[in-house]
Amino acid sequence: MNYTEPVPSFHAIDNFDGKYVLIITNKIVWYFILNNSVIFLDINGVLISSTMHLATLGRLNDIYSPIAVGLLNNLCQTTNARIVVSSSWRLYGRKVVYNNLFKSIAMLNWMLTSKHKPIPIHIKFFDEEPNKNESWCTPFRMDILRSRGEEIDAWLDTWGHLIDNYCILDDTRNVLPHQKDHFVCIERNESGFDVDYYEQALGILQQPNNPQQLKLNP
Repeated sequence: MNYTEPVPSFHAIDNFDGKYVLIITNKIVWYFILNNSVIFLDINGVLISSTMHLATLGRLNDIYSPIAVGLLNNLCQTTNARIVVSSSWRLYGRKVVYNNLFKSIAMLNWMLTSKHKPIPIHIKFFDEEPNKNESWCTPFRMDILRSRGEEIDAWLDTWGHLIDNYCILDDTRNVLPHQKDHFVCIERNESGFDVDYYEQALGILQQPNNPQQLKLNP
């Protein structure tokens, strides 16, 4: 949700279907359209980094970092964005990727005490027609699509009309020139997706969205 002008004190806030937020004040309704965005998600170098390998004394090489997944979960909650997997992990299937994401959130919840509410999982895969079962990830066609950017463009050719914005999280610069304004390059480091990259992604996904005003009947 984004707005550029201050909003008067309100009496109620409601979220309808994750798409609209209504703020009601003095017979005026201010409504904000939440951006319908997607995050093109790479995994190796983004959610999987050498930090977890070192922290577990070399016992875990391919576990998703709970910190990185927690930040991604927060990003999805804040921006209402859905996930499109662009990583080679998509070849393992949707269930494998989701189970690893869920396991990382479960690790964060394990660290909470009984005084804390459990962290809900806000990460959702894109799931729309046409070809609904294929919309959760970018197409994999090595004979035609030779770069990550081309794969993303191929996805946008099919489902791009259903979204308003997108962000690419990847640890390589294998994107196309017109995608650079949507790109967060997770430079090869020890931590993968961290707070700095989170803020970059948030800046891309939270574009100004002016509030609209409706008058209620007296």
